[in-house]
Amino acid sequence: MPAHWRTRKLTQCLLLLLCVCVLGNATFVWADRAQWQKLEQQGKQAFQAKQFEQAAAYFLQASEVAKSLASSGTLPPTELDKALSYRLVSLKHLAMAYQRQQAYPQAEATYLEATGVCMQAEKLSPIACANLLKELASVYQTMQRYVDAETALLNAQQVYLTHEKTTSKGYASLLGTLASLYDARQEYARAQEYYQQELALEQSFLPPSDRQLGLTLNNLASVYVRQGDDASALPLYQRALLILKPYYGNKHQELAVLMNNLASVYLRQGREIDAERLLNQLFQAYPLQSAPPSLLKATTLSNLASLKLHQKNYTQAIELYTQVLAIERPLLALDHPRLAASEVALGNSYERAAQWPEAIAHYEKAVAMYDRNPGPGLEALLDTLKRLEGAYSQVGQTQEAARIRQRIARLAPLIHSPELP
Repeated sequence: MPAHWRTRKLTQCLLLLLCVCVLGNATFVWADRAQWQKLEQQGKQAFQAKQFEQAAAYFLQASEVAKSLASSGTLPPTELDKALSYRLVSLKHLAMAYQRQQAYPQAEATYLEATGVCMQAEKLSPIACANLLKELASVYQTMQRYVDAETALLNAQQVYLTHEKTTSKGYASLLGTLASLYDARQEYARAQEYYQQELALEQSFLPPSDRQLGLTLNNLASVYVRQGDDASALPLYQRALLILKPYYGNKHQELAVLMNNLASVYLRQGREIDAERLLNQLFQAYPLQSAPPSLLKATTLSNLASLKLHQKNYTQAIELYTQVLAIERPLLALDHPRLAASEVALGNSYERAAQWPEAIAHYEKAVAMYDRNPGPGLEALLDTLKRLEGAYSQVGQTQEAARIRQRIARLAPLIHSPELP
């Protein structure tokens, strides 16, 4: 056989072998892709059925299939990026399934793994990686690891800033998440700053009646309230109510919370007619007699009790605050600040009715709660002590009144002391 024939024959064989390898690899890729799709579908079905443990098992298998495909070493760059994106999808779904099971350490590890995969894939958007950091932060916040949550969110923010994506809905959502974190940490000035940025950005691309705009207005208003700025909170709550009521209708828990918040502001401003109008709307939508015990029901009753107190109907105020405490006690820790505040409110109602022994008893309970849990700060404790001292003075218990005055004198200088930790 001539030499050039042998060369041609060898070339044909090599080409045939190459075709077989490519086709074989393609068959392998498509088979793995089909298996991944099947596992993903099974996981989604289990997740929708709230079978989160089973869903996690399917998503874990799907992520392993995609990982095996990506690490095979036989994929061209375009197919490798696809395999990495498959793995990323499965890891995100797996982390969500862990969150629903409250398996937060597993969710944390999975989000961290997903972030690493995201950074490895050249074709994936850096914003996708930033959004993973945001999801990781939500896990940290649930675990009350606020410093880790802040680090993850600030890293995500830096990605948006670097890639000039600061006018997007995703960036607005990130600002809201940062605000929520600082709100949870009681850093209200920083929370206010980020909610204001979120609101300004959303107003630039959302219609005035958009639901998300209403939620942001409500969040910003609540931060103003927590800083004692009812004047700034009021118009925001009013706008939020106008936006959200058509979305939620009259019987939605989020709307009931908003209406209670607005009613509370009206009461503190002495706008009793406006507060009563809102509370009547709440009672029509949520009949209190049929509602199960809940903190929302307790809030509504508390607002009604406050209204009765403003109207000098002390007997009804006492009855309502007693109902509030009956709901809150089984639902809250014994030294919860909200429970202490309700004890003070009931004590104040008895005081206004000149029933001093009962007022003293509830003030003493509140003081004991504040002593066990100084979370609300010295201001709440000091206010209650002043009420208690006045009640003891009214009934002529001078020694007890003097004891309380001594304690007030010790605490008062600490309120604005820079040495206070």
